[in-house]
Amino acid sequence: MNEQGYCEYSLNGGTTNETLDAYNSVPSWLFTKTKALSDGNYVLNAYCNDTAGNRNDTTSVSFTMYTAPPASGGGSLPPSPSVTQTSTISSISSGGSVSVSVQSPKIDIRNITLSAKNNITNASLTVSEVQNTSAANFAVRIPFGTIYQAFHINTSINNADLNNVSMEFRVEKKWLTQNNRTYNDVILYRIPSTDSTWQALATSSIKEDAKYYYFLAISPGFSTFVILVSSVGAVECIPDEKRCFNKDIQVCSDSRTWVTTQQCESSCLNAKCVQNFLGINIPIFYYGGIIAVSSAIIIILFLMFKKIRKR
Repeated sequence: MNEQGYCEYSLNGGTTNETLDAYNSVPSWLFTKTKALSDGNYVLNAYCNDTAGNRNDTTSVSFTMYTAPPASGGGSLPPSPSVTQTSTISSISSGGSVSVSVQSPKIDIRNITLSAKNNITNASLTVSEVQNTSAANFAVRIPFGTIYQAFHINTSINNADLNNVSMEFRVEKKWLTQNNRTYNDVILYRIPSTDSTWQALATSSIKEDAKYYYFLAISPGFSTFVILVSSVGAVECIPDEKRCFNKDIQVCSDSRTWVTTQQCESSCLNAKCVQNFLGINIPIFYYGGIIAVSSAIIIILFLMFKKIRKR
């Protein structure tokens, strides 16, 4: 919501309504709720009301709940890889880089460039498509959106020996049109390990041809990745990022939009509230200058006083 109010939802056409919990209290713009569901098909209707009683109940979404059986080995990633390609890297000198082309037409990552921090020799790199991309097949919750493709990159290279990895990938134009999305909604996510959370990677559109849009994303290393098409439209930020907006502290939500979490009384600097100084909104890094000037004035007055006493 863009103002104060409350929201609820129903899974049975309004017969039973569930009130959503406010995600943040100042202001209550985001709402969330967790509910255990059995397998089956559902239609979720959402309703929101502001404090004046105005109501919006125009949104509904259909979905299927499917509980996948637990994977062997405690649900470790990657789940169900299918098409794979393995490449050999003879050497990369410290500060150098090497590009690996992915030839399989079924894997939509097309090129991987490794930038080395330390010398690397006799390394292997295997790219595997993850066949079952249903959210239930992943041990950690997928961010809001639809998975276009998931893949796992396994390598003998230690991530600590890499400066970064750039990955060129593609998304079919026809698929985006069928799902009513655009290339602005595409972003690459990475999960470092089975007990981590998905991390949004810096992703940019670089070119297109008759069939595909092409993108470039920068990653700190290799693991499991998903090409995700956001279900919330254009995104604004990377989750958990913080900023100052006027006097407010804002945090980027999982849906990649800014949410106000705290309203500062005087001013905001570096995502922190700045204390008031004598009723004036002065950024905290000015305090050192104020103290220095005050000290200089005191010293000058003291020297003048000593000079007057001598006379």
